[in-house]
Amino acid sequence: MTIPHEGAEKSIPEKPKSQGGQPGLFSLASGQGLDLNPETASFYIGRENLILADPSSMARWRANLFIFMSRNAADAASFFNLPADQTIEVGVQLEI
Repeated sequence: MTIPHEGAEKSIPEKPKSQGGQPGLFSLASGQGLDLNPETASFYIGRENLILADPSSMARWRANLFIFMSRNAADAASFFNLPADQTIEVGVQLEI
């Protein structure tokens, strides 16, 4: 990608689109000298469950909008195409 900047052009390398976490993750690990087997690896991900606090430090409509958007976001396991039988999810309930 080329961006004009003060009469000159600067070239910025484009980031490759995400193809799921596993292929890129294991190739990066092997490049660092780590020998990982994708068939036996365990994946740990975090999850937050947001609830509205009483009283909330946010405006009620903003907090509800934020909670709604957070619940509609894709979860990490789906985004990275992690196998369900190798994924451990750790969660916490947060009041906003």
